[in-house]
Amino acid sequence: MEIDKKYKIRIATLTDIPLFVFHHTLMFKEIMELKKKEVPLDNYIKMEKAHLLKLENEIPIGLCLCWLIEYMDQVVVASGGLSICSFTANLEIPNSKRAYVHSIYTVKEHRGKKLSVHILNEMITFCKNSNIFQIILNASDAGKPIYETLGFQASTKFMNLTLPYIE
Repeated sequence: MEIDKKYKIRIATLTDIPLFVFHHTLMFKEIMELKKKEVPLDNYIKMEKAHLLKLENEIPIGLCLCWLIEYMDQVVVASGGLSICSFTANLEIPNSKRAYVHSIYTVKEHRGKKLSVHILNEMITFCKNSNIFQIILNASDAGKPIYETLGFQASTKFMNLTLPYIE
């Protein structure tokens, strides 16, 4: 499936980090609005600072890649990130490299054009070419059907423990 010629997909550079962080925040604000959950502004500020630091540290050394889609070579309307992680090798996947998809976001006016699918296909191709055999993500309710069309499946293998955040 080709992307519409009005759109161009590219890998983000360091100068794109503030915009990517902005999209990340918009994504969470929309998710919380749908859940009718109030989040203090301070939580968003802390999240943005931490995400900015992560990207500034990991993009230059290749541990995080971000894709952007520009509309008419003027404005970024969709984005998504892929973090490369190290897990213990196992019998199913005999190397330690895994990828974690995050921050998939499309500006409301450009939704329905499968822009996130194009970003995810770029990520999947990158992983195949990099010998990364497992891609993990946390799916929002809105994103779940998109991920399922690309072959992602819910897992019962992982468990999660969230410890209290201490500054």
